Amino acid sequence: MAVAALVGPFFVRLRSDYFALVNLALAVIMYYLMEKVLADITHGDNGLWFLTNMSSTPVLDLTRPNQFFIFAFLVAMAIWAFYKYLDDSVYGACCLAPRSTKTS
Repeated sequence: MAVAALVGPFFVRLRSDYFALVNLALAVIMYYLMEKVLADITHGDNGLWFLTNMSSTPVLDLTRPNQFFIFAFLVAMAIWAFYKYLDDSVYGACCLAPRSTKTS
């Protein structure tokens, strides 16, 4: 957030092509930082390192890839159901209202 707050005001003024190039360059720099320089903190390219620390639950054994997929799918469906609930509520209608107004 600190880096974005510092460089964001300068980059937002760039035209579309230059903005895309600068955005891509910063993404590559941040990827390199997370992957190599800060590897002690981010665990680099070890992938899903937390899977070795997981224990089985009464229903699913999260250390097995197929059951971890089921867990991830259930979490995604819960998030989707929550989004659908918000979308069908008054709050969702208020969020969509500015988009549906016509301007002259």
